[in-house]
Amino acid sequence: MDLLVEQTQNLSNYFLLPMIKRSAKDFAGGDFVNSYLDIENFHIVVEVETALPRYKDFAGYDFTVDKGSRVFMFYYIPVVFHGDVALFVEGRYSQFSDLAKDHVHKYGKLPFVQHYSGEVEKSVWLHVLDRSEKLKETLENQLDVYLSDNDELASKPNNNNFFHNV
Repeated sequence: MDLLVEQTQNLSNYFLLPMIKRSAKDFAGGDFVNSYLDIENFHIVVEVETALPRYKDFAGYDFTVDKGSRVFMFYYIPVVFHGDVALFVEGRYSQFSDLAKDHVHKYGKLPFVQHYSGEVEKSVWLHVLDRSEKLKETLENQLDVYLSDNDELASKPNNNNFFHNV
């Protein structure tokens, strides 16, 4: 089944940047544009309007490419996450390793609020990652479909997520 949660920003912003212990918010000072996966070289490529010097101090920094008004900063993806990158390409987010999921939760800076009542509000992307029953039921009801235990709750990353398409 192809779906499910609509992508308005690159999924690499939510699922891959945390693998280098970063989020889009870490690049906000340089006017973050987007991030991409360079699948051939296992880099996360961060596009900013201005490459602030401190960005070169971030773990995994490799090099920068200036293209007119666009600046692309390349960061190595740690080898431990290469299997998770393959899962990302296939849209199998809920099958990420525990370490990758921990990084998304810890470094992704996605909205997560637990109220005094115990109710939890969190980003839809955390629901996708955790393949939450709540999101599954919501999608089944809204779309009038049945989702098996093997179905992911978001579609594969679109072409905008990959650097070779920039």
